[in-house]
Amino acid sequence: MNNRHIAKSAFYMSMVTFTSRLFGLAREWLRGYLLGTTSGSDAFTIAFMFPNLLRRLVGEGALTAAFIPVFSDYLSKGNKDELDEFVKSFFTVLLLFLIVLVALVLFFA
Repeated sequence: MNNRHIAKSAFYMSMVTFTSRLFGLAREWLRGYLLGTTSGSDAFTIAFMFPNLLRRLVGEGALTAAFIPVFSDYLSKGNKDELDEFVKSFFTVLLLFLIVLVALVLFFA
């Protein structure tokens, strides 16, 4: 990759992040306007905690940090069968974990 391509990619990622932050700000303004400081606002905050936790774990956190290097290693070796097996195993374990998590949330709701 050349420097121009890296700068262009960084710019696009910055714009996407900035746009996301603007939508978050608009969401918070709208929530404050419509719900104020009521119990409905508290319920909204609590309801958003769980999806945000999953987003942080899967999209931004340890799960991504663990998956990407191993995936890249398999990809660079060029063994498609091992890569497929790793991806299938990874997402099977992730799916089972999420099924158990959703079942627990539904049970205790």
